[in-house]
Amino acid sequence: MRTLPGGAIVVDAGAGPRCSFYEYKPAGLTIVGVDASENDLRANREIDSYRVADITRRLPFDDCTVDIVASKHVLEHLPDVGRFVAETRRVLKPGGTTIHLLPLRYAPFALLSRLAPDRVKLRLLHRLHPETEGSHRFHTHYDRCAPSALVSLLRRNGFVVESAPVSYYQSHYFGFFVPLYVASATYELVLFGLKAKELAASLLVVARKTPGR
Repeated sequence: MRTLPGGAIVVDAGAGPRCSFYEYKPAGLTIVGVDASENDLRANREIDSYRVADITRRLPFDDCTVDIVASKHVLEHLPDVGRFVAETRRVLKPGGTTIHLLPLRYAPFALLSRLAPDRVKLRLLHRLHPETEGSHRFHTHYDRCAPSALVSLLRRNGFVVESAPVSYYQSHYFGFFVPLYVASATYELVLFGLKAKELAASLLVVARKTPGR
């Protein structure tokens, strides 16, 4: 990745109450959180400023003004990832970077997530992980949340994909029941051995906006 200039702007898309990459922030960089919830943004002490906006519709920045657009576990909640990628291209400077960590649509937990009602998922989350009590989660769509689909989408929108490694680890979702955990770990090993990237658990994609686009 290119060296960021002083005063570079990094957008944390779907920031919520915490910035997942705050600890890696170099001096002179400005992190702007964007989220639909102003309450979450006000609670976020790890961003330099914020803008309240629905990122499923528009990123609240002028054309070619942002150095990086990043997110963690956000893309799976967007009903139209294509629209978000187009907006990302619009606001990024030529040569700007977009970075996203996301779960993938064909992982067992993602398939279960799409089948279960949101209220059931939230209740189960709070029961298995009491530390999340009081938090909220948005509906999961998993639109274009597969390695080939997302990489293809980025390339069609004028990005060069620099890195797109997958992870097969997902057994922590089933840690509450040992037989399920063992079955999941075995499944991971099989996928890893087959290099079945489309069935992986998560993806970290780094792409750069083509200069001149």
